[in-house]
Amino acid sequence: MERLGALVAALSLAACADIMGFEEGQPAPPAQADSASSVASSSHSTAASGGQGGAGGEAAQGGIGGAGGMPETRIAFVSGSAVAIDPQSGLEALDEFCMAEAAAHFPNKEFVAWVSRNAPGAPHIDAKDRIIDAEWYRPDGVRIAASKSDLLDGTLEKPINVKANGNALGTEAVWTGTLASGNSAPYDCEGWLANGPTSSATLGSSGETDGDWTHASGGPCTQSHHIYCFEE
Repeated sequence: MERLGALVAALSLAACADIMGFEEGQPAPPAQADSASSVASSSHSTAASGGQGGAGGEAAQGGIGGAGGMPETRIAFVSGSAVAIDPQSGLEALDEFCMAEAAAHFPNKEFVAWVSRNAPGAPHIDAKDRIIDAEWYRPDGVRIAASKSDLLDGTLEKPINVKANGNALGTEAVWTGTLASGNSAPYDCEGWLANGPTSSATLGSSGETDGDWTHASGGPCTQSHHIYCFEE
């Protein structure tokens, strides 16, 4: 009887294995294994898409309100060299200086100078209108501000004292012609077109995190100073 019972049990197991389509002791069919792998991969991808970008925030860039509702990320730096006011080119010369400073490190990005213009006879420009609403980082990966409004609320998370190459500059005077609100100040080297002893401009300080980062003092337009460069 015991032998008969064992034989019946063995036959039952063989029949079940045949119905399932695989032999006893063999791995699950590929379709089942692929399904499990696909779920794991999908979960990893979903988690990754909701995270922030790398040091400079570039890896996770997308459209405004992209993956996970994150804002766009942009780079801002202070020029490594001081620049003199060019009466022939004005504000455009400052933009070109930013592009030249960024070229070796961010060849596929466009940058503009953080400057305002409030001179008679020229289109009025507020520096805040030259940049988009974005999360702002220095080239060394440190965040400056979480958004445009955060940039203009009177306090930065960290000073904009890092050059395009990621090295620190320190505390230097910076041409801005711009108040802490991002609006134009009264003095801007006459629209960045005058470099004589009677003209002056509002200056920022690259080592500051309060409103002085963009509105710290004033200086004559005969001098050379650094400029802030913001990615478009």
